[in-house]
Amino acid sequence: MSSSTQKTPIWQFKAFQNWVKTILISELVEVDGNVAELFCGSGLDLGKWERARIGRYIGIDTIQSSLKEAEASWQQRKCTYDAQFLNIDTLNTNLNEQLPTDMQFDVVSCFDGMQRAFSDMEQANTFIKNASSRLKNGGYFFGILPDSSAIWYKSQKVTSGLPCIKSTLFNIDFGSDTFSFFGSTYNMSMKDGSSITESLVHFPTFISLCKQHGLLFIEASNLSEFYEDNKKNYDAKLKQSGVLVGKGKIEPAQMELISLYTTFIFYKETELPKIIQS
Repeated sequence: MSSSTQKTPIWQFKAFQNWVKTILISELVEVDGNVAELFCGSGLDLGKWERARIGRYIGIDTIQSSLKEAEASWQQRKCTYDAQFLNIDTLNTNLNEQLPTDMQFDVVSCFDGMQRAFSDMEQANTFIKNASSRLKNGGYFFGILPDSSAIWYKSQKVTSGLPCIKSTLFNIDFGSDTFSFFGSTYNMSMKDGSSITESLVHFPTFISLCKQHGLLFIEASNLSEFYEDNKKNYDAKLKQSGVLVGKGKIEPAQMELISLYTTFIFYKETELPKIIQS
């Protein structure tokens, strides 16, 4: 881990997320596979795809400057896989119309950003349709997103006023005391100075929308549970990622932040046409 990362107040949280991504990629991605990453950002995970020995990578994002940064990083790393970086709004446009007709993916990932889709029903449906439309049968749609159930539960512990969470590393404030299927937003400010506004993801609705587009729910794991389930089997990667320091523990404040997020894994399975026997 770089010293600059370690100086960040939420460094252990960031390192932990990298460990989770590494495990998901190593478990779900085949050698020489074709990968699409939605909301790929500036390409922070290009090395993880390299280590998975993928064949082709398509990074998709709405921010052109981030895509340029990602492409520059890919070129600088001299990655062995082919890559393209595409400026496509997956919340409002049909991905099918933006890609070559023969382009399909073995996996589709999204490690940050899917929660933006849940500002309304139309955007959520469009995003999930895009995640599924070019995913091969038998392929996986997976990633990380805020654990809305955990966030909402923790925010209800206040005795007066609107729901909120106060912590040493972050604060969360809601503008409403209602958790709707779509459009329930909160503001999260981190000790590192960053501030984001996110939408809660109503998970049963998420599962239902995915099912409508041929994506079957496999599992979700809050990152605190993910740690308990995987720390022994992936101990070496845990140490390599720089998550653990001192006596090999995760600081309680960092774990509180970690526990606000969850993994998700779906499997693509479209129904085969029925054969009519004569």
